[in-house]
Amino acid sequence: IDTFPPDPTNSTSASFTFHITEAGSTFECKLDSGAWGSCTSPKDYSSLSQGSHTFQVKATDVAGNTDATPASFTWLIDITAPTVTDFKINGLVKPGIVITNSAVTITWTATDTGGSGIDHVELWRAPDVGGVPVGWGQVGANMPPGTTSTTDLPPAEGAWWYGIHVLDKTQPAKNCITEAGGHCGGVTSDSLDVRPSKGPLVVVFDNIPPVVSFDIPPTPGAG
Repeated sequence: IDTFPPDPTNSTSASFTFHITEAGSTFECKLDSGAWGSCTSPKDYSSLSQGSHTFQVKATDVAGNTDATPASFTWLIDITAPTVTDFKINGLVKPGIVITNSAVTITWTATDTGGSGIDHVELWRAPDVGGVPVGWGQVGANMPPGTTSTTDLPPAEGAWWYGIHVLDKTQPAKNCITEAGGHCGGVTSDSLDVRPSKGPLVVVFDNIPPVVSFDIPPTPGAG
């Protein structure tokens, strides 16, 4: 087998190319538990289901000798994004608003539901403009699978929104889900939509102490 699909992948199509050195040979192909059938290279499949699949191909030469050990390739199709089941900042959940003068602790629980496994988690942050997040951007480096918390210090006073992206291991584009249940890469919908929204959450950062001032009344007769 010369070419084959990525493993794991979120594509429900697959294409295989293969060759044999004996001229005049013919091929038979088989997918999973299906029957062997005559085929040529390339062999294409479409509308495949989620899960593990195995492609096999064998050759028969002009003398009628058939390959006793077919070439095979097994790969995983994952068309379900991960799921965020919990998202908190300093222990508060949506729609709580965290008011702080120091770094905040963001915690979450995320599960892989398609079989490929979680590849990494990203922390995202955006300033609040008129009660909505504007200009989301990733904060820091990608966090490895198994990470369930991180800390962040807002860059300036004011209100800031926080969320996460959870990405699985599929190729060519990883399936991605946000804490709000929105798709952010890979498949644009899946069988688990609509997921319960766990965020985003707002942090109001205030690290400037208040200043007390008062007016001293003029001394009677002064001036």
